[in-house]
Amino acid sequence: MNFDEVTKVMRPLMNEYFDLHKREMAKRDGAEWFVHDDLADLAEEISKWMEYYAVVFRRNAGLFRSGRN
Repeated sequence: MNFDEVTKVMRPLMNEYFDLHKREMAKRDGAEWFVHDDLADLAEEISKWMEYYAVVFRRNAGLFRSGRN
């Protein structure tokens, strides 16, 4: 997967999260923290993608430092 493919998956999730968060904050007079299952699910899905790529890049950093795979 290249960066464009990754952003095609992650960008819509992140946009949905931030748009929903903004709308829900407006309903609650600006309160940032509240119980909302859809926001929790989106945050969890985004974190899984980010963690996956963090692992990939950490592994690549080690490979590039050692020259071994």
